[in-house]
Order: sequence, then structure tokens, then C-alpha cells
Amino acid sequence: MAVILFGVFIALLLLGVPVAFAICSAAATTMFAGFGDAKMMIVVQRMFASCDSFSLIAVPFFIFAGDLLNQCIGSSFGLRD
Repeated sequence: MAVILFGVFIALLLLGVPVAFAICSAAATTMFAGFGDAKMMIVVQRMFASCDSFSLIAVPFFIFAGDLLNQCIGSSFGLRD
């Protein structure tokens, strides 16, 4: 499987595809070639299920709340002094 992964990655880089798209395409091609169609759906479902945790959701909302506080009230300037 590693031969397929690196082969597709190198081929896409030689064709001039950007690195991010080459990595994603090589990984998807390897998953499809190695797992087949049915097991690939299980992999995708587990990937999305792992993102459904409160601690992972809390981090972006905490950053958003801090930015919102800074934009509306401007209270972060007093915290730095």
C-alpha cells in the first residue's frame, strides 16, 4: 500500500498538482485501493464521528468568544497591560 501512496503522490507532484491536493488525492486513492468501496464508507463515518466530541467543539467556540469580546468591547487591551 505504501507503494501506491507514494507512487500516486509523486506522480501528482510531477504533473504540477499543488501539494495539499496531491496528499489528499494520494490518500483517497490508497484508501479506495486498499479497503474497497464498503469499508471506505466505514472509515469516513468513523472520521466524522471522532470529530463529534464536546472538547473539540469547545476550542473554536472559545476562540470565537474571545474574538467577539475583543471586537465588541475591546476589553483585551486592558488584559495586556
